[in-house]
Amino acid sequence: AGGRGEQPIKFNGGLFTVGSDQFDEDYRQWGGGGFWFQNTRLIYWSMLESGDFELMDPFFLMHNRSLKLHEARSMRWYQHGGVRVPEVAMFWGGYAGETYGCEREDQPVWAVSNPYIRHSTSQGVELLAMQLERLWYFDIPSRAAGEFLEGLILPLLDGVVSFYTRHFQEDREGKLILSPSQCLETLQEAINPLPDVAGLVHVLRELLSLPASLLPASVLTALQGFSSKIPKVMTGRQRSNGQCERSARVTTKETLSCLQETRRPAGEDDTERFLPAELWLDKRENVENPELYPIFPFPLFGRFQPPSQNISHGIAASSFRHRRVSCNVGWCQDIIQASLLGLVNETVAMLVDRVRAPTLRFPGFWLQHFDFTPEVDHGVVAKLALQKMLIQSAGDKILLFPTWPRGWSVHFRLHARRNTVVEASCEEGRLVFLNISPPHRRKDVVFAGEACHPSRHEANLVEVEE
Repeated sequence: AGGRGEQPIKFNGGLFTVGSDQFDEDYRQWGGGGFWFQNTRLIYWSMLESGDFELMDPFFLMHNRSLKLHEARSMRWYQHGGVRVPEVAMFWGGYAGETYGCEREDQPVWAVSNPYIRHSTSQGVELLAMQLERLWYFDIPSRAAGEFLEGLILPLLDGVVSFYTRHFQEDREGKLILSPSQCLETLQEAINPLPDVAGLVHVLRELLSLPASLLPASVLTALQGFSSKIPKVMTGRQRSNGQCERSARVTTKETLSCLQETRRPAGEDDTERFLPAELWLDKRENVENPELYPIFPFPLFGRFQPPSQNISHGIAASSFRHRRVSCNVGWCQDIIQASLLGLVNETVAMLVDRVRAPTLRFPGFWLQHFDFTPEVDHGVVAKLALQKMLIQSAGDKILLFPTWPRGWSVHFRLHARRNTVVEASCEEGRLVFLNISPPHRRKDVVFAGEACHPSRHEANLVEVEE
């Protein structure tokens, strides 16, 4: 019921709020009218494999209705067009008052008072990524896919690309310098933050991989031009003095410390990993791991993904192992990223830990970690990770049981790209049932993990790719 109305699901309690000795039953931490993008998005990422496509519409449509307001705000604030989706917005698209700031004396109109969201811009990119992933779950090409692309994706795409190209300067090589900017809420001063960069690379890759008949020629030309402006994904190694090399081509904000984000004990291997930005002020204000965004929500790198920008899977795995913050409650994404990296033992341990967390009277009504009681994100993150343990995509390939443990039995029915439904059973580590609809998609199935392969005499279950 909470997801079928005009408004998205509230991350801080859903339909339900719980009174206490301090607050009455109408209270919600983080407010009642606003939607935090970082917290709300995970609810909708978890709906793809489960096939709850109609439940995603309120989230998409709320943002679609706000595009004209975002354009007008950019013109008023910055004297240029484009769409910047706020991290904290009311359902009509305006900034929530307490985050924009109510004391406006001597403040320019564009000055957002809350430093946790002041310069954040990755929300529109992630919304595009989610809509593009939803597009792949249609039968492509089809009339429905074309209508979804034209009605939702292209207007947002035009606004987001316009904002990035008009708002930020270019360096001598024609690459965008994303500054002033920040890495989520955690690193509040940064140049070329990795969530933005990885998101733009991922979105452009997905768009350019669509059938050419879906995209107008003018859009294709514009995308190809814009792709040349996106900065590269930054990687680096720990230096003995705790610093990384300063980029010679970035000349703005020279006061930023170019400090490597990860601190490791002396003598540990000096392995390369993702950097959270090209330059950043090393003052952590939250528990996010921005250096892991190229794994999720922008899956450029993972055990089952082809290499991108000549960066190996090992760099992604190293980045995860040496992440600054380990967290397995609420909206923390560690378990999702572990499942996409194929880390079976780590994923299983985190899944068991999550589902054993204390609940209220009803199972699945989790106690508060970050948001409010019942804690919606705690459950949907576990749900999404469980789905990724069972099924993942790599282009048109359907990857089955990529992170599934050998000793677990399971029966599932989940959705995959290109209007595909997969139903399978695994018992004692062996595949005993598999049905793919439509049948022609059987040729795209790959048994990617170490568990639940069909026996040789059961080859008629599916075409097995060696």
